[in-house]
Amino acid sequence: LFDMESKEMRIIFLYEYKLDHSAAEATRNINTAFGEGSVSDRIIRRWFEK
Repeated sequence: LFDMESKEMRIIFLYEYKLDHSAAEATRNINTAFGEGSVSDRIIRRWFEK
């Protein structure tokens, strides 16, 4: 995900959040779709807190 624009990243995070996924589940889904290490659980947790 690091090569994606932050707007695209936010859309993906929002999508996972709207599906009521936990941060851990969202991290798993994103890393499965975009490759292991694309995003960390810590980044997702921080974003979900906002």
